[in-house]
Amino acid sequence: MSQPYRRNPLKPPMQWRWWHKWLGIVLSLPLLLVAVTAILLAHDRALGLRQISVVADWLPAYGDAATGIEIRAAQRLLDTDYMATRQGLFALRDGQVETIAALRGTEMRDLAIADGRLYGAARNGIWLRDADGTWRHVLKAEAWSVNVRPDGAILAATRERGLAVSMDGGIQWESENAAARAIAEQSGIDPRATNLGRLVLDLHTGKAILGRQLEWLWIDITGAALVFLAVSGLVMWLRARRQRLQARYERLRRERQMPVAARHQ
Repeated sequence: MSQPYRRNPLKPPMQWRWWHKWLGIVLSLPLLLVAVTAILLAHDRALGLRQISVVADWLPAYGDAATGIEIRAAQRLLDTDYMATRQGLFALRDGQVETIAALRGTEMRDLAIADGRLYGAARNGIWLRDADGTWRHVLKAEAWSVNVRPDGAILAATRERGLAVSMDGGIQWESENAAARAIAEQSGIDPRATNLGRLVLDLHTGKAILGRQLEWLWIDITGAALVFLAVSGLVMWLRARRQRLQARYERLRRERQMPVAARHQ
């Protein structure tokens, strides 16, 4: 007759293997979600994710507070109000809304007016509306803001080129690094220094190791590794569970086939 199971008093009740197995199962879906979304974010521009509109109010955090239209800048030119939003640039005239087709789905961040022209700072650069109403992409660099000096110079704060200046209405642009150097020298800030939060983020994305141009490779490798570990862990657990159930079924089948006297020996 089989002896009842007794826990080994020398073995702790909570084992690393037990925690690893069950935490891995519970966290496999969040890890898979983080890995897949990281890969998608690394190829955000190539895939055009920001130009795709989705309704996600079925998600818990999206159900109560809709993101909606977020107006980031506004300027009035002649009889038209221009509104810069994450979804693009919109013109309001006599209560009617018109979507600027050239900037549909483009994330807009700032607006400025000079000499009857409208300048827009967008995620993909600086845009210019000429007096005849046509739009031109005059600077291809991610821009945070755009402004006009009293002398007519166009100032654009960009991510890749720093402060860019145009003296001819956006035809030619030059990087203005003197301002950044003056700020660093007179404020006592080391221009080589960055904040710890930015460093942690750049280490996380791989930018600090491979650079901005190849950070997608780091994200792809780590994301793919997480996907593989999450999926393979679930597959191995399901296989082990199936094998245990199959072994239990075989044991019960053999016991049923044994004579009654042999079962109680």
